[in-house]
Amino acid sequence: MSILKIFSCHRQWQPQTHKKNCVERLVFTPTSPASQVINVTSSPFHPFIPFTSSPLHPLHLFILYNRPMFKSVHQRNWFAFFMDYTFFGLGLVFVNANTILAAFTATLTTSKVIVGLTPAIWYGAWLIPQLFAARYFAHQPKKYGFMIWGSIIGRPAFWFLALLLISGALAHQPIAMLIIFFISLAWFGGIDAFVAVAFFDILGKALDSKARAQVASSSVIVNSLIAIGAGALVGYLFSSNGPAYPINFAITFTLGGICFFISLAGLFFIVEPHDSAAPTQVH
Repeated sequence: MSILKIFSCHRQWQPQTHKKNCVERLVFTPTSPASQVINVTSSPFHPFIPFTSSPLHPLHLFILYNRPMFKSVHQRNWFAFFMDYTFFGLGLVFVNANTILAAFTATLTTSKVIVGLTPAIWYGAWLIPQLFAARYFAHQPKKYGFMIWGSIIGRPAFWFLALLLISGALAHQPIAMLIIFFISLAWFGGIDAFVAVAFFDILGKALDSKARAQVASSSVIVNSLIAIGAGALVGYLFSSNGPAYPINFAITFTLGGICFFISLAGLFFIVEPHDSAAPTQVH
């Protein structure tokens, strides 16, 4: 039996300093019983996902070391928020409530009232729960874990819808598909309401007003440029030369889900400051 002694280091944001915390890990190679691997730790990337090592692969355990990619925590946070802003906005191009989602509802019912209900469900499910989320998070010192896990749980909703359309499981049951569709919208919006509250709380602590303005304006510019191509693609998908229904909607839902998960990848780079720490100036 052999033992690997690993030191995992990460930088924790603190006022005016970047303190490096190192945690020693004991990791047994595959020749040792998995039950003996007991030392776990976590990092700012994975607040609720500890390092575990069972069962181990026969080719031994590969350790990914968190190399410094940015000169400062603020630079890293700026990039993370910019990435989320940009790709989440791009995802909304593919699943716009007033156009794409309403058009999909119109394929399942002839009722104009129900079609008009689509954006109401979308925006209502996202806005109303924020009232309760704000009250809940007011007593939570850390919001990062809620933001990450909420995104992981809620954002696959459009992939689920795309899978239903591609499989044709409910091709001859429009009412059932409509109910599942509305539930999926409420699921995505309701969970993302909590994500949004946590996100903007962390944003306010991690970046000062100047940096927040830079992130918002830069992401809008980049998102608008990319959205030109995305809009052209959406136009093709729903043209007479594009794929037939429901594949065209399945593709847009899939692309929207991809964009949402790319934005989620950006969230993993965020380092949440302590509540008592005020954001410092970024020059």
